[in-house]
Amino acid sequence: MVKTDHGFMLVEIIIAVIVLLIMSTAILPKVVTFYRQAAIEYETEQLLTTLRRAQSISRTTAEDAGTFGVRSNRLQEGLVRLNGTSYTLNTGKSSTWSGIKHYLLPFIRANKHGSPNGETTVMFNENGGLKNTSPLTIDIYANGFSGGRQIIIDQAGRIRLERGTI
Repeated sequence: MVKTDHGFMLVEIIIAVIVLLIMSTAILPKVVTFYRQAAIEYETEQLLTTLRRAQSISRTTAEDAGTFGVRSNRLQEGLVRLNGTSYTLNTGKSSTWSGIKHYLLPFIRANKHGSPNGETTVMFNENGGLKNTSPLTIDIYANGFSGGRQIIIDQAGRIRLERGTI
């Protein structure tokens, strides 16, 4: 009578699990770094697009030259409110705002440079420049990690992206 073994022995399964655990501990830091870099890049591009949209809304719905100073009903403003873990694009008139809220990916934060725990409002005038504020730098970074991106807006409204360490 010939005896055949089917299946795996418990020792073989334990060895396979140990090998997988060792491999995963070597790979995990690289996966976290990849996620952090990709998430920062994605959120930076999203915020940059939202800021440019708010600036465009303020420019394109400004007063017409032919109204001679009479405020039009079409006049709208665009502003972005940063709150660390989210931001809101608000459009409309100052009396009736409507907004679109965007929540940042986990572990990613966006704040005004130098104030990590405050709300920041970015508002543009009819020429596309910053309204009622000095030049502004926004940091986009991952909690607990060095490095990130900066969005810099000067007084004239030029928006640029700075890649590097914060």
